[in-house]
Order: sequence, then C-alpha cells, then structure tokens
Amino acid sequence: MTIRKEGSAIRVTPEAVTWAFRLFLGREPNDAAEISTHLPHGSLDSLRLAFAEMPEFQSFYDTVVKHRKPRFGLQPFLLRPPAPSVPWHFAPPSMEKPVSQLCTAAQCEEPAFKEILQAMAMLPRLHRGVWQHVYVVSVLATLGCIAPGRSALGLGVRRERIPALLASRGVAVVAIADPGRVPEQEARGGLHLFHPEVVHLEDFEALVHYHEADLRDPRADLGAGYDAVWSCALAQHMGSVERVLGFLERSLDLLKPGGVAVHTFDFNISSDDQTVDRADFAIPRRRDMEALALRLKRAGHEMLPLNLHPGHDTADGVVDVPPYGLPHLKIEVGEHVVTSLGLAIRKGR
Repeated sequence: MTIRKEGSAIRVTPEAVTWAFRLFLGREPNDAAEISTHLPHGSLDSLRLAFAEMPEFQSFYDTVVKHRKPRFGLQPFLLRPPAPSVPWHFAPPSMEKPVSQLCTAAQCEEPAFKEILQAMAMLPRLHRGVWQHVYVVSVLATLGCIAPGRSALGLGVRRERIPALLASRGVAVVAIADPGRVPEQEARGGLHLFHPEVVHLEDFEALVHYHEADLRDPRADLGAGYDAVWSCALAQHMGSVERVLGFLERSLDLLKPGGVAVHTFDFNISSDDQTVDRADFAIPRRRDMEALALRLKRAGHEMLPLNLHPGHDTADGVVDVPPYGLPHLKIEVGEHVVTSLGLAIRKGR
C-alpha cells in the first residue's frame, strides 16, 4: 500500500484506497469516481475506520462472528490415569520419541518432524493430514522398520508419499488401495504413488507393488509376514467402533513376530461417553483405546504408551469448521471435537 506524507499529515493515495476495497470489501473499486470519494481522508486510520463502518464490511463481519471457530478446552477425562495394566503417558507429545499420541502443533516445529517432511518433499502446514504421514514414518524409523531388506504393507493408500520414501530407503512396499476411496484417475497401477523428488524410478518400480482390495472385508487376502503395516485416516471408515477396533487388531495378523503396526485415525477428545458410532463411520474414544490395549496385552502384543495430551499452543485450541482452513489440527464433527490419534503396536513374538 502506498501513502504519501506531506508535513505532519498522511495523505491517502488512489493505490491505498484500492487496497482498502480489496481487504475490507473483497472487491475492486467500481470506477475512478468511487476511489476519489475516499481520497479526502487525512490519514490511514481515517480510511480504515470509514471502510470498517461500511455495510458491505459489516455484513462480512457479522458472518465471521456467526461462524467463528469454536475453541477447545482440555477435558478432565483426558487427564485421568487409566488402569495400571494400560500403558499410559501424559506429557506434550514428541515426534522425536513417538508413542501412541495425539496430533499437536508443537510436534510440527520439531527438527525430527521437519527432517521427515524434507525427506518426503512436503511443505510444512499445521494440518493433521501432514502430521499423520510424518507420524507413521517417525514410528517406523524409531522402531527400526526403515532399512534395506525390510518389508511394509500400506492399507488404504491414496496419493501419499510414504511408499516412495520407504522405497528410497530400500524397503519393499505393498500398497493396498480401497477402490471406493481412490479416484479412478489416480489409480493408474500405482503410478500416482511415484514422486520423483523422493525416489528414483528404478527403485520405485523394483520395490513398490500396488493392489486394490475391499479393506472392510476381513476375508480379503492381503498377505502376511511383513515387518510393518500402516494406514492413515482409514480405520474410522471400517464401520462401527467395534469394527474399527477389530480392524486394528487384525492388522497384526499381517505381521511377522515383532513386527510393527502404525495407524492414524479420528479420535474423540471432547467426550469419553457419546461419540459417532454408525455402520459406515465411527470415532473411537479413550475408553475404546483402553479396551483395545487390554485386548492386545492379553494376546501378547504391546501398544506403545497412550499419550492423550492435546497440546497447549494457541493453534491447539482452534477447532476448524467448514470451510476448512489452517490450523487444521482439531475439527468439529457434529457435537464432537475430533483430532488425529496415532496408534503404534508391536506384535508379540
């Protein structure tokens, strides 16, 4: 914006008025005459005040107030220690030493987070979708699953960069897509998973294999004996809460003893009682994760400690609503506040 100073007075130029139209009213001036109407303002503050009082801006402001994003407040049930048999930890979660944890803003600023982003040639954003992919890679790297000769199975892969990154490190990858969740124009024999800035074409073609399967069918043959299995934002689409838990448990059947399962999915942080539990979509609660931890322990498996610390940065308090923007770490689903939970499980030996 250009302003001209004459003595002690600040004179507003046509360029300044044009920017005021764009910023306050979201449009261009109709003509030069409409611009001239505002040139007599003697200061920038006077110009701002005039535009703030215009009906066009007031109408926009009323809409903003009406649809203002709600704020998240820490719920007491997240603080309550579980039964002693449930692995549990409560502290600001870290991407450097990942456990089973919630998506938070501070993790997106950690060197480990940025290093993984760089390896996947992704831009940093305060978005839970970005966090999910970084979390999966962080867990796999921390638990020794990213090395030449390892094998990994991706469930419900879409246009993501995890297969390319793993292949660039010598990991053999089988990527399974659910045909109902991958647009036909993307499912070109798995070529939509190739990212030349991440992996060489020769390595991708040698190590990444793409298939489609109905992942809601427990009878689907997905192979077995992998070092790792992962999914991002898939589990909640398996159906009811019980079907979600069943999917998470069954993923261990695909692993060799000592293998690692990593999943990210929607998680209810506003209630440990009511939640979304439909035949086609469900959002687990804390009680569901505790029940799963006990089931896994009885079967000889190990869930990494459950850390439900929701973060304490300003961005962690924002609950995003349509039309979605940034930060997009927590969202509103009906009457519930939801974020992403990363779950890590090591299969028993």
